[in-house]
Amino acid sequence: MPDALFMNVGKAQTATGTATISAATDLATLTAHGFINGDAVMVDAITGGAATVLRTGVVYFVRDSTVNTFGIAPSIGGPKLDFATDGGATVYRAVPAYDALELRRGLSTFMMPGVNRYGTRSGIRPGGSNCVSLSGFGWSTLATPLWIDPQWTATSAPYAVGMPAASGTVNANEAQSRKDILVARIYDDDEAASSRREAVVEYVAGVAGSGNEPAVPPGGLRLCGIDVPATTGNPVLTYNPHRTVAVGGVLPILNSTERPTVGLYEGLYVDRADNNDLERYNGASWQTIGNPDRYSDLVVNRATVKARRSTTQSIPNDVNEPITWNSESFDNDGMISVPSDTITVQTGGFYVVVAACEFAGNTNGYRRLLLVHNGTAFAYQSTAIANTLTIGLNACGGFNCVAGDTIRVWVRQNSGGALNVNADLTHVSVFRVV
Repeated sequence: MPDALFMNVGKAQTATGTATISAATDLATLTAHGFINGDAVMVDAITGGAATVLRTGVVYFVRDSTVNTFGIAPSIGGPKLDFATDGGATVYRAVPAYDALELRRGLSTFMMPGVNRYGTRSGIRPGGSNCVSLSGFGWSTLATPLWIDPQWTATSAPYAVGMPAASGTVNANEAQSRKDILVARIYDDDEAASSRREAVVEYVAGVAGSGNEPAVPPGGLRLCGIDVPATTGNPVLTYNPHRTVAVGGVLPILNSTERPTVGLYEGLYVDRADNNDLERYNGASWQTIGNPDRYSDLVVNRATVKARRSTTQSIPNDVNEPITWNSESFDNDGMISVPSDTITVQTGGFYVVVAACEFAGNTNGYRRLLLVHNGTAFAYQSTAIANTLTIGLNACGGFNCVAGDTIRVWVRQNSGGALNVNADLTHVSVFRVV
C-alpha cells in the first residue's frame, strides 16, 4: 500500500540520486538506492529515451528492487514500464503531503474505539454475503472492506483495508485432526520494518492433534476457522469474523464472548446473534434492552382475538344479556368459533379486554356494558342515560387467566322493551400481554 491513504504526495526535497535507465532490461540503476518494492517515487531532469516514457509530477512505484537496480511501474504491482532507448532521470522518494499515520489517526475517530488512544476495534464491516468460501480443499475470499488495528506501538493507528480477492488450498489431512485459519493481514514497512507495504489474505495451518487454532499473526484479523478431519474427508469452514461499526453504531456479535472489552463507553449497543438480545453498556455492565422474540410480539405473535356483531342483536328488557359474536376479524389461538358469546382462553397469562357497543336510540332507562370473567361480572362497565340518539358504551379491563377460562361481554338496558345493539360498532378485542 502507498505511504499515504490518499494520493497526497510530492517529491522529497533531496534527490536520492541520478539513475541510468537501460532499454535492454527496463531497469534503473542507482547505487545503494534504498528503495523497496511498492515505494512511491517521482522524477525530474529526464534524459534520452526516458523522456518519452516518464513525466515530472507523476507518481511511480518501485518493483523488482535489488541493491542497485529497480523497475518503474505506473501502479503498485503493475507492469514495468518499457523503454525503447536508454535514458536517465533524477529520482526522488515520493513523500506524503500529509503523514499516513496522521491520516489513519484522523479516520479512527469515526470508528468504534479500541485499545490505544487512536485504536479501533478490528473487524469486517457488516453487510453482504460471507467473504470466505470453501469448496473441497480450495478456499477463496471476496474483496471486502475491513479495519485492522495492528497495535504495533502505543501510538499506532488502524488501517482501513480493501481486502483483496484471493484463493488457495488447505493443507492435506494428517493422522490427527487440525484447526487452521484464514487471516487478512496488513504489512507496512514504515511501522513494522516488514520490507512490504500491502494488504493480503493468508492461510495459517495449525498443529495436528493440538485441538487449538494457530495464533493470529501480527497485523492480522482472523476471518474464519477451518477444521481439517484426521486421515481423510473434506475440511469444514466456520465463518465467524469479528465485525466493527462506526462509533455510535450497533455492533453485531455472535455471543457474549464477543462483547467489546476495550474502548467501552456508556450508550454502546451490541446485537447478539445467539439469542437476539439487544444489549446496552451502562458504564459499568451490559444490560438487555430488548428481544424481538420476547417483546415485539405483544399482539401479532401472542394470543389475540377480535370479534364483532355484523348484524344487530335484540337485547331483552332489564336482564344481563351476553353479546353473541357472529364475525371474527382475527384469532391466532383458537379462542372463539363464531357464532358464540364465549371467548375461551387457550394459553395462560394476563389478558386485556376492550369492548364497545352501540344501542339504538330510546328515551327510557339506562344502558350498561359489563366484562365477565368465568361467569363473574366485574366493575369494568359503562352506563349512560337514555337518549333519543344512539348510545355508545365501552369498557376495558385486565384478567389473570389460565387455559380454559372464559371471557364474555354482557349488556343490559331497561327501556321497557327489547332494544337493539347496532352492527359493526359492537365489538371486542382480547389479547395476552404476558
